[in-house]
Amino acid sequence: TDIFWHDIVNKNYCFGNAAGESIVATEGLGNVLIGDAAGTDITTGDYNVAVGTDALITCTTGSYNVAIGHNALKLNNADSNTALGYNALADCIGTSNLAMGSQAAGNTTTGAYNVAIGAAALLLNTSGDYNVAIGNDALGDVATTDKNTAIGASAGGLCTGAGNVFIGYAAGGQAVAVSDKLYIHNTNAVSPLIYGDFSVGNVNFPLTPAFLVFLSAIQSNVTGDNHPYNIPFDTEVFDQGGDYASPNFTAPVDGRYLLVAVVRVKDMSGTFQNLKFVTSNREYTGATQG
Repeated sequence: TDIFWHDIVNKNYCFGNAAGESIVATEGLGNVLIGDAAGTDITTGDYNVAVGTDALITCTTGSYNVAIGHNALKLNNADSNTALGYNALADCIGTSNLAMGSQAAGNTTTGAYNVAIGAAALLLNTSGDYNVAIGNDALGDVATTDKNTAIGASAGGLCTGAGNVFIGYAAGGQAVAVSDKLYIHNTNAVSPLIYGDFSVGNVNFPLTPAFLVFLSAIQSNVTGDNHPYNIPFDTEVFDQGGDYASPNFTAPVDGRYLLVAVVRVKDMSGTFQNLKFVTSNREYTGATQG
């Protein structure tokens, strides 16, 4: 219960009431324990750093841990965890986790190889592995699933699935039981700026469904050589969804769009030598047949 003591031989340094009081002589090596009851149960653990009341308090044999903050790594007895902040990784008994921020990964128990940076980031995780949450409340509801990545405050905040990527403030904030998805946005909008599905290899931008361009009436035959023939596409139907119900293509957001058209000519007869299409503005201006 000494307020300060040190072991020159084994390089243990303890400051605080009951800090490191259980270290076994000649076994526990290189521990630095500062704060009341900091690392108080360490017996044979090596090279731990605990700063804060009750930090790393129940660790006995764990090594290479860093706990800074009240209750940081409070229940941990594993190796290679780093916790900075009040209650950061407080319940963790897993290994190789990093948590920075008040209550970051505060409920993680057996989870391993997680990164939580920000207050309450990865807060409810218990046994999930390989999750990365950067930002306050990021991946706050992930509990048992693995391999999610969220960058931005509240990004993926309600997610309970696995293998997702959320980038931006509140990105994917309404996505719950989803897996292997990509959300890039700066709000919790249902339709993000960029959405992807890793399970099928698709990345989608916020466009309306593919639309069709077609001529609303049968056009006259083109006859003779070098005869220009106008097809005014700007007066024709742009049909979203292929239901022929809407005459216009309406861009969902401001921006630049690339519209790719495929022209099909069928039922041609006669001696075919050359067919040429020239574009101008929104319409095809000519076709020649020789």
